[in-house]
Amino acid sequence: MGAGKSKKKEVILVGLDGSGKTTTLRYVVEGADKNREVAPTVGYAQELLKKRFSVDLCVRDFGGAKNYRMLWKTQYQSVNGVIFVVDSADQDRLQEAAEELKKLMHDESLGSNGKVVLLILANKSDLPQALPASEVAEVLGVSGEDSPVHNYEFHIASTSAINGTGVVEAFHWIADRLKRVGK
Repeated sequence: MGAGKSKKKEVILVGLDGSGKTTTLRYVVEGADKNREVAPTVGYAQELLKKRFSVDLCVRDFGGAKNYRMLWKTQYQSVNGVIFVVDSADQDRLQEAAEELKKLMHDESLGSNGKVVLLILANKSDLPQALPASEVAEVLGVSGEDSPVHNYEFHIASTSAINGTGVVEAFHWIADRLKRVGK
């Protein structure tokens, strides 16, 4: 990528509290560290991922606690991509995640600056009770023609932010799609 040929792409990293958003981003930035302690995100944190993928990514990691979710929509108008992280091992909260994803996808301000690319991470796939990505997609309601993501370039991937399984590949996927969209 030559200088001046590509501007950075704006991505928000959202999902319920405890889904592994910050751990996922820490893995991309720092690599594996099973002893890493990650505190819940208060508000949001930002990382600029330069020269790691096919485009530079400015990733804003938003807290997922209920009292922080209203902050997500402050970014909808300027965002190029959304990474929605789901704890695939917490079947008790998958429906809540589905409701938040549906709200996000139906918000008219999302994508008002052009096409938005959506990546869903079915995280914590290393845990024995984790559902496979295909089942997470069904619970989230994104597997059919009438799903809220039908009009988006969309992918769901099984990941483990703790050991890194699928994480870097997923970030490559969204970067490649954002580069192709040409924003």
